[in-house]
Amino acid sequence: MSLNYESSDKIELSSIVKIFKNTISVKSKSETGEIAIINSKSFSKTGIDYKNLSFCSETNEKLSKYFLQDNDVLLLGSGSDNKVVIFKKQKYPCVSEKSIFVLRPDEEKINPIFLCAFLKGSIGKTLLKNIQTGAALVTINMKALSSLQIPSWSLKEQAEWLKANN
Repeated sequence: MSLNYESSDKIELSSIVKIFKNTISVKSKSETGEIAIINSKSFSKTGIDYKNLSFCSETNEKLSKYFLQDNDVLLLGSGSDNKVVIFKKQKYPCVSEKSIFVLRPDEEKINPIFLCAFLKGSIGKTLLKNIQTGAALVTINMKALSSLQIPSWSLKEQAEWLKANN
């Protein structure tokens, strides 16, 4: 069986992934605090640089609904380089800044490692570039991201694609 994006059935990203952004501004950032903040500077070529995160001491209960979970896929929604990483649970709660989309996969339908690798790959990069808007400040909007068409492969097929492409 050949796993080819063009000839595969597609599914909207939002049908298998919960997509959201933190809408609360975190004002006081420091090297210490109770909640870690992931921002664009936290993204590295190998994932998230957990050693250099900013922290905040805010105890805003509303912020807790944006706490990241293990295997959330984070997508930088602004700038021409749409970086994609997988979040790994830490000893402390973490939130992302407003410029980052959180893609929370339904792991019974999509493997987070596949989702991250697909979006980082050539087809994923092209799909993301096609939904970018703006000239001076390039961004992706929630509606366009939600309707992004990805292959509707089974978990087994996703694993095969990962094996063949990594």
